[in-house]
Amino acid sequence: MSNPIVRLLVTEKTTELAEQRKYTFLVEGDLDKGEIARQVTTDYSVIVESVNTVTQSSKSRRTRTGTVVRRRPRKAIVTLAKGYSIPLA
Repeated sequence: MSNPIVRLLVTEKTTELAEQRKYTFLVEGDLDKGEIARQVTTDYSVIVESVNTVTQSSKSRRTRTGTVVRRRPRKAIVTLAKGYSIPLA
């Protein structure tokens, strides 16, 4: 099985959240919060305090043959325990 956490999302807003020990990840759509917390703990060797998830609405795209609906991206905002951090680089 491939890694269900796709990647660490680094934007201006998520960089500001990182100062509050909150890190944003793009994740697969079928993961629950416990699985996300376990995966972040094993991948980054940190202690996860809480996980919040956001499912964005899907976007449609016009093509030559009609319209195609893109997958719905899902983000997980993970709050770490005090004293832990994840490098953004």
